[in-house]
Amino acid sequence: TKFCGECGPPLPDTSAGLDGTLMDDDESSASAAVRPLDGTLLDEPDGVDGGVAPRPVGATAVSDRYEIVEELGRGGMSVVYRAREKKLHRDVALKQLLPHLAQKEKAVARLMAEARAVAGLQHSNIVSVYEVGESDAGPFIAMELVAGRDHKPLTLEEKIKTDGPLDESDAVDLVQKLCRGVQHAHDCRIIHRDIKPSNILL
Repeated sequence: TKFCGECGPPLPDTSAGLDGTLMDDDESSASAAVRPLDGTLLDEPDGVDGGVAPRPVGATAVSDRYEIVEELGRGGMSVVYRAREKKLHRDVALKQLLPHLAQKEKAVARLMAEARAVAGLQHSNIVSVYEVGESDAGPFIAMELVAGRDHKPLTLEEKIKTDGPLDESDAVDLVQKLCRGVQHAHDCRIIHRDIKPSNILL
């Protein structure tokens, strides 16, 4: 049994990333769902997409509730779109498995574990999950979308590359918010194992 080095309680043998993705020791860590400023969950760490072409956007519908607007990002397992929720007239971040994984039991189980984990976290610095559903392309997660710049998500890594290092007060504020989100997840027995600038969205 493993124990938390900070507060002492035993930890589960298999940890879940803060985005809820169950991770085996030989798999890459999950991406951050922490929203230190105004971020939203995107995807797993960058990876090859297996040559899968991007899904058409515009009038493409996902179930009877969402319409794809544009692709926001993709990783080795999934792709995230900006989608329009038709009944409530709001934009969401909609995460779907890449087509070659949508029928694989393990990949679907990981996506559902992610949704359950994040849905159980209620915190101002952690993105909200609205629902999970099924479409012709496979299961999806509909999540809160908070645009950081030009109505699109912005990572801390991108901000530093564009604007240079944060000044001291902004850096302190960012780290405090990040720590509050991570602490809340830790209190809920969910551990994040890949916190880095490219996984923090503003």
